[in-house]
Amino acid sequence: MAKTRVAIIGCGQIAATRHAPEYHLHPDVELVGYYDHHPENADKLAEQFGGKRYDSMEDLLSDDDIDAVSVCTPNRFHAEHSIAALEAGKHVLCEKPMAMTLDEAHGMRQAETRSGKLLKIGMNQRHIPAHIKAREMIREGMGKKSFEKQVVIQFQRYLLLMMDRFLTGHFIGKLTDAYYNLTANGEFFRVNELLDR
Repeated sequence: MAKTRVAIIGCGQIAATRHAPEYHLHPDVELVGYYDHHPENADKLAEQFGGKRYDSMEDLLSDDDIDAVSVCTPNRFHAEHSIAALEAGKHVLCEKPMAMTLDEAHGMRQAETRSGKLLKIGMNQRHIPAHIKAREMIREGMGKKSFEKQVVIQFQRYLLLMMDRFLTGHFIGKLTDAYYNLTANGEFFRVNELLDR
């Protein structure tokens, strides 16, 4: 059986830590190319996993030897890049979220239908135990307000950790000097209290 030849559009963290390594380990996949607005990101992946850097997305998409692409660009480009890849005759695995608007999502589905190629969205988070538990809690009738509060708390915690990483260049686990109040359904939390839970 011939290997599926895959290229990656957008070579940031998700491509470097998930897409490229997992494709590389798959016996039926050959990683053949990378494109990123910052060429050095594509060069790093090509050096680490094999394949080559493309100078433009158009060059990558016009390569008839590529069967499929992963779209790992910033969220605002997911629809545009996925549609372009489908129209170029490539199967597409698009990182979440699918699109920024419902109209963009419909456009992606229409491009999939026109092209006869597959469009898949990497919604792997639905398999995480905490998300499975949340779905069970909703089904079992957990109070909406209580559930919303837990979602807000977890999302705020995630944003704070991302902000910490952005500002310091790494995760330190918590923002030890932060005294900001966050509101979740009318309740106030100190950042430290949230992150220490």
